[in-house]
Amino acid sequence: MKKIIVFVVSLIVSLLVIAATPTPVDWQALAACLPTGIQLDGYVEDSVDGANDETPYAVVVYILEQNQDEDGSDTDAALSVTLTDCVAHPGYLESAAEIGAMDDEFSYKGYTGKKSVETGDEGYMTSTYVLVVGGRYLVELSGYGADQLFQELDRLLDGIAWEQLEALK
Repeated sequence: MKKIIVFVVSLIVSLLVIAATPTPVDWQALAACLPTGIQLDGYVEDSVDGANDETPYAVVVYILEQNQDEDGSDTDAALSVTLTDCVAHPGYLESAAEIGAMDDEFSYKGYTGKKSVETGDEGYMTSTYVLVVGGRYLVELSGYGADQLFQELDRLLDGIAWEQLEALK
């Protein structure tokens, strides 16, 4: 009898833990918040891809690539936007928002985070913005390019459906 009681109590505790673990939104709901359709000179949409897999996250990635500069010369400039629902692991959200290499504080429309900028060969720059939305979503924008990199990242920021993202539950 004692073994049965221990088993039942263990089962109840396990079920309570499973029931208490929040579930991330479907990645397609995140995808609806992406800045798709924004026209950036010379860039083409490469892909929108997402997953709700065995990890406790929902992730969606939007990639744009530029194969030629305005003058027709080859380039490998790229931009990406990643949205991650970290509801099941808020610790990941906090650690990602406090990336050590990203020293510059950054805010946009009341959301706070960090950004980094590195200048490499031939004037090409790499930049990453990381913002936290609603204490649940991690928004990461990154780009590699030259002349208009910051304006392009700003246009992508403007194109994100911020209110829609924050309202997802």
